[in-house]
Amino acid sequence: MIYILFIGIIFLFIFSYYTFKRNLLNPSVVLCSVFMISTLFLMLNYKEWDVNINEKTILIVFMTIISFMVGNLLIYFNHNLKKNKILKKESINSISTIGVKKTILIDLFLLLGLVFYIKNVYEISLLAGNPGGYENMLFYAREAKLNFYDINRISINIFYFAKAISYIYIFSFLNFTLQDGLKIRKLYLLSPVIIYFVFLIFSTGRTELIYLFIYFLTIYFILLYRKYKFNTKMNKKIIIWSLLSWGFFMVFFFISGEILGRSDSKIFYSISRYTGSSLAALNTFLNGYIENRNIYFGQNTLFSIYSVLRKLNNNIPNFYAPYEFVYFTDMRTNIYSAIRRYIEDYGIGGFYSITFFLGAFYGIFFNYVTYRRKDFLLIMYAVFSFPIFEFPIEERFFMVLFPSGFINNFIFIGILYYVLIYRPSKKQKRRRT
Repeated sequence: MIYILFIGIIFLFIFSYYTFKRNLLNPSVVLCSVFMISTLFLMLNYKEWDVNINEKTILIVFMTIISFMVGNLLIYFNHNLKKNKILKKESINSISTIGVKKTILIDLFLLLGLVFYIKNVYEISLLAGNPGGYENMLFYAREAKLNFYDINRISINIFYFAKAISYIYIFSFLNFTLQDGLKIRKLYLLSPVIIYFVFLIFSTGRTELIYLFIYFLTIYFILLYRKYKFNTKMNKKIIIWSLLSWGFFMVFFFISGEILGRSDSKIFYSISRYTGSSLAALNTFLNGYIENRNIYFGQNTLFSIYSVLRKLNNNIPNFYAPYEFVYFTDMRTNIYSAIRRYIEDYGIGGFYSITFFLGAFYGIFFNYVTYRRKDFLLIMYAVFSFPIFEFPIEERFFMVLFPSGFINNFIFIGILYYVLIYRPSKKQKRRRT
């Protein structure tokens, strides 16, 4: 049955690829791609794990992708992309340079913020039993977060500032690189990104590293599409760079796990577990699923909303985000894809309504930033697109973005974009005229 699932997803990928004008970054094409990768790694390990995928799981996965595509298609045909003709080959938007002096001041501020952030992470590690010292700080800080302790609001805002700065500079660096080629004199634009990497290490998790990777590739590939438009040669280049980048990232992901003390002994095992085990766990969940087991509506997805409500009503409990582990031969996992959370919280009908909405939301957002030159919206789309990439692994739209993630990222990135890019670019245009 696993082969039927894999072949079916391939057909859906081909259908979405040609339906959406051979655009590899279209949300439906991306969703098919990540499900295809997840199924591939399950297929490579299903005998060793002793997993038998049943018809119910296959049907639900197919319907998940199809409902997302239908939402994408309705927006697609409604906006009639024939009117939004694919961009002719031309230079991407020219933006003003973020100066070296300004970057140095920003780097100094980030370093000061990093010191405060690390100090706060150390403090919460003590709450989880850290006997003292920085050697095991990250392990105990992670344990503290799993037990509902967290860094203070100042540190959270410092992290969002570092993230926003890093994302703005990545966009600026890639934009200039595609205009003028890779220049050594422009490498200073990556200095805030390097500092942000240190923030990521001390954040005790690796999910933000995944988001950074997705953001970088999304910005780069959409800018390539804008400059060279959609063609077979460009798609081949994107596929090659995606595979190479993904391979490099998975090795780096494994190494970061070693640093945090959370990695498996073998790289292939680690990659298989994080990419393929979710569908195996989902299959186990669906076999014993009983509808309407929740006490609170959306208790497995709406964590940020209940966090606010808890301040008003102490009777609302803390909901524990990680699921229980399910055990297979020589493997265990507690990731079930986004599908489990949606079905548990909203039922089958609600689940398909959500996937339809996500297809429509990301479809119109993607079409707008791809076919129109709105750089700020391009940045925001790249920031918000990771739930599609992680859909076969975990739910991220409600757990991470809605509503606080949307608000915080929009405010921090919006202000910094205006100050560092939009206003200087406007002044530059006035001088030319």
